[in-house]
Amino acid sequence: MKKIITRMLLLFAFGVFSQSVTQAEYFWDNDPGVGNGIALQALDGNFNQALETVFSNNATLPAIGNHTIGIRIKGQDGSWSSVFRKTFKVSGNTNNNSAVKITTAEYFWDNDPGEGAGTTMIAFDGNFNQALESVMVNNIALPTIGDHVIGIRVKGDDGNWGSTFKKVFRMATNNNSNNIVKVSTAEYFWDNDPGEGSGIVMLAFDGDFNKAIESVMSNNATLPTIGNHVISIRLKADDGSWGTLFSKVFRLSENNNTNNLVKIIQAEYFWNQDPGQGNGIVMLAFDGDFNQALESIMANNAAFPNPGLNVLRVRVKADENNWGNVYSKVVGVNITFDSKVTLVSPANNAINVPTNSNFVWNVLTGAGSYEYQCATDSSFTTLTQSGIISGTSVPFSGLSINTLYYWRVRANVNGNVSLWSDVWSFITDNNLSIVDFDNNTVVVYPNPSSHFIYLKSTTALDEFEYILYSLDGKNILKGKINQNQQINIEPLAIGTYILSLKDNNGVSKNIKLLKI
Repeated sequence: MKKIITRMLLLFAFGVFSQSVTQAEYFWDNDPGVGNGIALQALDGNFNQALETVFSNNATLPAIGNHTIGIRIKGQDGSWSSVFRKTFKVSGNTNNNSAVKITTAEYFWDNDPGEGAGTTMIAFDGNFNQALESVMVNNIALPTIGDHVIGIRVKGDDGNWGSTFKKVFRMATNNNSNNIVKVSTAEYFWDNDPGEGSGIVMLAFDGDFNKAIESVMSNNATLPTIGNHVISIRLKADDGSWGTLFSKVFRLSENNNTNNLVKIIQAEYFWNQDPGQGNGIVMLAFDGDFNQALESIMANNAAFPNPGLNVLRVRVKADENNWGNVYSKVVGVNITFDSKVTLVSPANNAINVPTNSNFVWNVLTGAGSYEYQCATDSSFTTLTQSGIISGTSVPFSGLSINTLYYWRVRANVNGNVSLWSDVWSFITDNNLSIVDFDNNTVVVYPNPSSHFIYLKSTTALDEFEYILYSLDGKNILKGKINQNQQINIEPLAIGTYILSLKDNNGVSKNIKLLKI
């Protein structure tokens, strides 16, 4: 313990500041505030033996157990350093306060069997940093397909078990759609912004960026000249979007320990629609670190959206009160099928579909029921017919004539669903194509049409005069027509028109005509 603290004090006194140390203090566990700690006396004017004197006399030591000592020093310019901390175990003999070592580790799925009753994690090299990866790679003791919580705990050489750390995993044949948002790239620069992607790359050798900037500072890599500078950091998510800049002023001197790093003070998430900065669902970090906050949300199934594909969005706020960009990821919620339902009828882009037809689709193996939707828009915000049935066919209900509709289907098993099928569209037929001139029923067909229309009669058809009007009343076409003759509408623009027919008795009838 003495050697460790001696090295810490020497670092503070000589490696940290080029200027002299005028005052030093320490405290146990809770910070009483700058200047309120226990003073370190340097009788010879040099602090390199001050803390050893305290410990050799057992002065102001806390109770037996684990404690954190905090140390800070004051330079001749009157500024205090940051707090430097280390955990010690105080026992009857303080010389035993070496770092606690892990002697045993275990894990379990879902239900805690109790300390010592979990599945042992073997560390062949005496180091547990790859033990869990070995478990996963070899598929040892993995649970069934679905959502599960893995719990891990370790035991120190003092015989005490630590707390249990948990994380949510989804066991599936292919789970690529359900990954949490990840940082793929990080960069920083001093003072002037070189542009996104042109900063100095921050390397995360362990795949985690939580120590990347510390590595930069400790190696004094690419540091600017001594003086005041602004360091800026930005991150890139695995969806390819860069976040906003987090910037902080640093004073660089021969020792750089006053340069505090940018910290995240708030984080939030939301599903699909953005409620605005600060209005999302708060992500709590009980240990002061947000690296487990989202996993905690998933484990507790908090604020989940409806089953299906949803967009999870996350953003963080730095200690200078600026929010970063939103990082988004498509997540499948309770999706049980990778395959889609295949639609059959009405065929995609079909026209003149009778309003007494059926929706028909193919069976999807394993489905217990099917959810279908029909709407007048492709985003299905205006539903005209929907429901959940056990079969693969359902009659039209309440559909209007001469109208464009969109429809889709997905499988359903106890609330878990498949992806939606492809979206198909169709146009219903137009029974206004039938007009009655007394006892003579006349049919105008096809309607809708893209090229020609014809007249057909149930009795002997006399010659009719016709005028084709646009909806704003303009005369587009006119002439005379009888049975088996045609009217060419191919040159007309796509849209709705009014066809006015007049028989030999001067009786007029109007019908709606759709050009497609």
